[in-house]
Amino acid sequence: MTSGARIEALASPSGKRRRRLVFACVVVALSLYGWFLARHMGAVAGGADSSGYFNQARALSELETHVPVRELPGLSLQQAPTDYLYVPLGFRPTKDKEALAMTYPIGLPLLIAASAAVVGWVHAGGVVMWLHAMGALFVVYALGRSLDLSSPWAAVGAAIVAVSAVYVCMALQAMSDVPSLTWVTLAVLAAWKSRQASTPGRGAALAAGAGAAFALAVLIRPTNSLALIPLLLALGFSWRRMLAFGLAGLPGAALLAWHNHAAYGAVFSSGYGNIAGIMSWAIVPRTLLHYATWLPVLFGPQVLLVPLLPFVGGRFRRVEAWVLVTWATLFLGFFVAYYHTHETWWYLRFVLPMMPAGVLGGLLVLDAWSRRFGARTRRRFVLAAAVVSIGVPLHWTDRLNAEESGYGERVYPEMVEWVRANVPPDGVIVCMQASGALYFSTGYTIVRWDVIPRDRMNEVVVPLDTSGLPVFAVLWAFEYPRALEALGGEWVEEGRVRDVTIWRRVTPTAEIP
Repeated sequence: MTSGARIEALASPSGKRRRRLVFACVVVALSLYGWFLARHMGAVAGGADSSGYFNQARALSELETHVPVRELPGLSLQQAPTDYLYVPLGFRPTKDKEALAMTYPIGLPLLIAASAAVVGWVHAGGVVMWLHAMGALFVVYALGRSLDLSSPWAAVGAAIVAVSAVYVCMALQAMSDVPSLTWVTLAVLAAWKSRQASTPGRGAALAAGAGAAFALAVLIRPTNSLALIPLLLALGFSWRRMLAFGLAGLPGAALLAWHNHAAYGAVFSSGYGNIAGIMSWAIVPRTLLHYATWLPVLFGPQVLLVPLLPFVGGRFRRVEAWVLVTWATLFLGFFVAYYHTHETWWYLRFVLPMMPAGVLGGLLVLDAWSRRFGARTRRRFVLAAAVVSIGVPLHWTDRLNAEESGYGERVYPEMVEWVRANVPPDGVIVCMQASGALYFSTGYTIVRWDVIPRDRMNEVVVPLDTSGLPVFAVLWAFEYPRALEALGGEWVEEGRVRDVTIWRRVTPTAEIP
């Protein structure tokens, strides 16, 4: 069917009814997906990452880059046998050990803080994550259309993203992965649109939007700077667009530099410290095998076709092919040597910002192949490809119970509620996994049992027992009974929240041998 005939068919009464039906189906599908996300949402101050983002958000909302140390009487952090005795997960001590610095980038905390100013801290994380998880689907669809995919193919791309286990798992927690995907993709979309703009002024405006989106993406996660090369390719060689892109990104760069200097003492420092120790060429083969196994499962099997993109449909000289290929390659290439990437399926969250490149790139290859067929065969091919590309990640999302991630995070506020109701205000809490959540939600002194050297345990236990303060332990299943054995003395179980146990210290220990 020619384009003119297609337009005439869509304008007919039956075509209009078909469009209305499709629109209604899309609205219903998006509404159900939004309800699904809201129902399972668990974007709260939880483990190390999520509590770290929340603690930093509150500090930034108070225009602070450091927070106070809560210490035992008579045992300051300077005197402690370890620098991390009072340091919750998500923090690190300052050089003088008089305060705590947060270790996470400031982009997501800034968004959470802005949300909290409107909806309060209880719902702030959920609102931020829900908006990003829903918004990313529209951005992925729009990028697909900008890359000349038809509406059905672009919708398939958005659906693959929506049902992916790693996307769902990370969308339901206060984590930076889905926001990273959203803003990187928006930056690429704006950059690509800028070169298609009808006037230089509109092109410069879109390029400025790309620069602002890229700056926020880098604030959310510094490794999102890997998207710079595909962004420059998308912008094209136009000094006007390049200048607009750079100028729009300057405020974000200035904010990052100011925060790094204020929090860590140098413009090019970060809370992560030296990452050389967690990068190794030795693990590259294992990560490559992990990629080969899990990328088709999580991103759809069509992702394996991305390397063919420059060579199909006459695309070798087309810029969009190289934008997508470099986008995917740079993220996969950087994290291939990262120590944790290969450990489990959900650690592919680190490469989630390149997911749209993998999804849409593979669909562009399928689209090129489908054009070789007649109309009837092509419809069958597209339907079969859509079913497989969506069905595989959807099946694995169900099998991996990805939607349970939010439920798992909600144990933290449940635990906090129990502690507030049962632990006296002057209590001391020995913990590890709960430390970030307790620091955010309560004013208790936190003692990290897991960082105390065994041969110096008495330097903590004696002040703990002579403080006259009520001492409790909040322990996840994997911490018990190691924590109580390390601390010695007699402990009585006071309560339980799911698999989290809360203990009260009743008898001081003798000296630890």
